[in-house]
Amino acid sequence: MHPLLIAYSIDPVSGYGTMADCHCRALLEKNIPFTLLLPRSAKRVAVPYASNIRYILPLLPFTFNSFYDVARLPLLYAPISLAGISPTIVHSLVDFPYASLGFRIARKRHLPFIFSAVGTYSVAPFGNWIDKRLFMPAYMNATRILAISYFTAQAMQEAAGYSRSVDVLYSPAAEPKRPVSPLPTFPELPVSARVILSIGPLKERKGMDILIRALPHVLKVVPAAHIVIVAAYGDVQKYDALARSCGVSGHLSIMDAVTTEKLFFLFERSEVFAMTPRRIGDEFEGYGLVYTEAGWHAKPVIASRSGGAPEAVIDGKTGILVPENDELKTARALIAVLQDGAYAARLGRGGYDLALSRCIAAYAGAVVRLYGSQGNK
Repeated sequence: MHPLLIAYSIDPVSGYGTMADCHCRALLEKNIPFTLLLPRSAKRVAVPYASNIRYILPLLPFTFNSFYDVARLPLLYAPISLAGISPTIVHSLVDFPYASLGFRIARKRHLPFIFSAVGTYSVAPFGNWIDKRLFMPAYMNATRILAISYFTAQAMQEAAGYSRSVDVLYSPAAEPKRPVSPLPTFPELPVSARVILSIGPLKERKGMDILIRALPHVLKVVPAAHIVIVAAYGDVQKYDALARSCGVSGHLSIMDAVTTEKLFFLFERSEVFAMTPRRIGDEFEGYGLVYTEAGWHAKPVIASRSGGAPEAVIDGKTGILVPENDELKTARALIAVLQDGAYAARLGRGGYDLALSRCIAAYAGAVVRLYGSQGNK
């Protein structure tokens, strides 16, 4: 068994990168040899499987709906050298457009082909005729499709207009290890701050604005409440302006370039994790791996009933689900866990148990069985 993996990134600052990294670590745990193909421009990250990586893929656009993007279409058909390896299966860990490239590689070598449907880009391509033409062969002819959630699977089939078998395999989050580095200082946080942590890019789909709009209601009951948003990118000024207009600018900190060690301590410093995404057209939260990361820290979670989030957050057991775009119910949920320590601890324990059940070891076993079943065909 030697899977050939295709990914966009292994950088943990992105969901794509985190999921690909966890998949590779799962195979490493099972001592399964594999080769990972990444774009030539992908960020080099220190990982224990660095010798398994080949940076040889072209950097492809997420859509071919403009003149500039169409001009890059030949990149999808550029020869990919696999000299020195003999894969037994091809697995694209992302959907569009790399699933199309992976399908071409697998078909040329008469190998089983799998792709992972991880959210927006398993649905959006079907809304553009060029993207759909490129993606449909991979969708219809893949040996297996692994969706990150039942919601994603259903949304993809509805968008494609063609129903086929799709398996659901929840991605794991690696169990964090306490850093040996000293406890960092957070000068932007008052000592008495009761931290509401959120992680994700500052884009409308993630719903960070809902948390900010909810904060004035929370402060009436919990005056020390303080939101910390760890954002890899986005328009910080826009969210700072929103905080000022809501009168809560002194209770919001937006951080970037946060190290893994610092993020660990931010989780430990927080009392609740919150991210309330919304669906906007074809853009949605496919699952919400960060909720599982919060579970490893035994933190209660506030999330919206949006996309695949309800499959990552079990309402009343690991956290509280609120309607999309509802700042008042979001505020009430935050107040509930900030005011009731026993309730928050119970939800946190539930989140930890869920993270444990979806750990890398369990995921690795499922992947090995899956790969083995394809190899026996």
